[in-house]
Amino acid sequence: MKLDEMLRGYGAVISKAGRTLVEFELHFFRDDLRIGKHRHITEGTRQIHGWVLPVSGDVGEQLLLEINDGRKLRFFYEDLTGSIIVSGEIS
Repeated sequence: MKLDEMLRGYGAVISKAGRTLVEFELHFFRDDLRIGKHRHITEGTRQIHGWVLPVSGDVGEQLLLEINDGRKLRFFYEDLTGSIIVSGEIS
């Protein structure tokens, strides 16, 4: 896996308790696949790792990060340090 993109900025987390302004950092990793006898490279799976602070909502609650540029990302907090587990792609 190689780092494909890094995104850092501000946004809001939407939880059952409401809307909280946050800072975040996301790292997008991608696996390149080599296909066929000519070893053609095509984009493979993508993983997103990062953090969102301050922690808002509950550990285990699915949350929505609304980034200031309009994109959205569903995630869960992995722990109380702000590390996240992403559930899906950024849209």
